[in-house]
Amino acid sequence: MERILDEIVAPLAAQAPVLVIIVDGMSAAVCRELVADITRQDWIALCEQRREANRPGLATIPSVTEGSRTSLLCGQLRQGNATVEQNGFAEHPGLRVHCRSGAAPVLFHKASLQEADDGSLATEVRGEIAAAHRRVVGVVVNAIDDSLLKGEQIDTRWSRDEIKVLPTLLHEAKAARRLVVMLADHGHVLDHQAQGRPGEGGERWRIDDGRPAADELPLAGSRVVIPDNHRLIAPWTEKVRYGGKKNGYHGGVSPQEMVIPITVLCARETLPAGWHEASIPTPAWWDEPFLEQKPAPEEPSRLTPSKPRRLGPLFDYVQEATAVVQPVAVAATSDESIPEWIQAFFASPILAEQKHLAGRTVPADEIIMKLLTALDRRGGKLTSTALARAMDYPLLRLRGLLAVLQRVLNIDGYAVLTRDEASDTVELHRDLPLQTI
Repeated sequence: MERILDEIVAPLAAQAPVLVIIVDGMSAAVCRELVADITRQDWIALCEQRREANRPGLATIPSVTEGSRTSLLCGQLRQGNATVEQNGFAEHPGLRVHCRSGAAPVLFHKASLQEADDGSLATEVRGEIAAAHRRVVGVVVNAIDDSLLKGEQIDTRWSRDEIKVLPTLLHEAKAARRLVVMLADHGHVLDHQAQGRPGEGGERWRIDDGRPAADELPLAGSRVVIPDNHRLIAPWTEKVRYGGKKNGYHGGVSPQEMVIPITVLCARETLPAGWHEASIPTPAWWDEPFLEQKPAPEEPSRLTPSKPRRLGPLFDYVQEATAVVQPVAVAATSDESIPEWIQAFFASPILAEQKHLAGRTVPADEIIMKLLTALDRRGGKLTSTALARAMDYPLLRLRGLLAVLQRVLNIDGYAVLTRDEASDTVELHRDLPLQTI
């Protein structure tokens, strides 16, 4: 924690103004949800070159705010309160070297972050983020940590809108062309059949009495910032708590509490040197639509021969050519074979004409094939995130790609390829008739 400002924030501040957002209590899992949502809104997640993801941070022991957050903001292992953090942040030598004289780094906590009357972002905070002379601005957001205090379980889908002040912070940062470093001071464990035990100390740590249980660890050394003798006992499992029942806890040494996510976000046209666009590795089931199982069609009557369905000239050609199609010289998108209708589609003279009319912006056939194949295999409908993952294509560039392909496929105004803004879902209407062509 004590090296994050020096190794992540300071090098970025050397290149551009920075807004540091400390989301108190944000675990790696919550961060994944937030970043997946934020990067749908014109922000790019970055990571250091020669890395596929950013290095995580390591919380202090115990993983509590007064130790871990203070160490982060002061750049050294210590415990303290908001005043100590503000002074330590303003005096941090690694940050100050990139700041103008008289414009030291400034930090805002929960009490000064929002206006008292309507809860909007405080005028002073807006002004500091917009100020060109203020190189580094920091804010502490307590939404996640506050949610753990509730006694009942809450199933929260974490998005930027769930944290009321976050959309405004990101908007102001984008307007000021600031890079954003979003990180936590510690993570948390949610209450799930946790065993309550007596113990003097915190929710997830206790004073070392020399008798650790099998699911506890005795810990000692400089990284143990609380208590003053630098010795304690903490559980390594999420099933133990020492305080009253709450929605969640922190202070222990489980990975959920100790591993700190670090996310760098950019909405500028040029990326900072030494950084490149990062992938957002979320599980596929987060974004895959649920496809209901449709009943099998009834067997047609032997007295009434079935007629082939006519879909219009563009897809008529596909239907007629499928039986005699020759393989298209485009790389396959996976181990599965490319559907025959897609291979036939690439032989269509109407497609060739549409690509010619669209000009140089038309992507390579391989990219078009990946998109069509991904949609076809998922029933014709995917969220943007799931589609980008299936194509191995940058999510930020997907919207531009869709706009180009809509000009190619949506002939005469028929919406063959669509994107619903509200649900961020892309849909291929393969059975849409194009009778006017």
